[in-house]
Amino acid sequence: MLHNLLLGLAASTVLAAGLLIMKSRGQALPEAHGRGILAAVLVWLRDPMWIGGVLVQTLGYALYLVALAGAPISLLA
Repeated sequence: MLHNLLLGLAASTVLAAGLLIMKSRGQALPEAHGRGILAAVLVWLRDPMWIGGVLVQTLGYALYLVALAGAPISLLA
């Protein structure tokens, strides 16, 4: 079970890193509001750093699911 707890800690760290990467692009990317939502999302999807942050977060969620397979959610949340 210790292995899964450490995996949960790694998952949390990776999730936070992905969010940090995405937020670091906040000033450079357009805001999504009003009629410009679709245009803003398309710009985000073309930004390599923002997509990298999404991929890092996806890895974090995958690690979290693997950790949940061997440890109760009450220990990982």
